[in-house]
Amino acid sequence: MLKELGGEVGYFKAGLYGNAGSGKTHTATVFALGIKKHLKLDGRIGFLDTETGAAYVTKMVRETTGQG
Repeated sequence: MLKELGGEVGYFKAGLYGNAGSGKTHTATVFALGIKKHLKLDGRIGFLDTETGAAYVTKMVRETTGQG
C-alpha cells in the first residue's frame, strides 16, 4: 500500500535483474547519479556488489560527484 510521504526523508531502493553483461550495474549507477543530481543531494550513494567486477563504475561516480 502506498501512502503519502510526510516531512521525513525518503529513500529509494531498487533491484535490477538481467543476464550477465546486460548493463545492470551501469544502469543502476547512472540512475543513482541522476537521482542525486535531480534532487540536489549531498550525501553518498550506497552500492552493494554481489559479484565481482563492478569497480569500473568507480571512476564515473568520482567524476560525476567530485567525491573520492
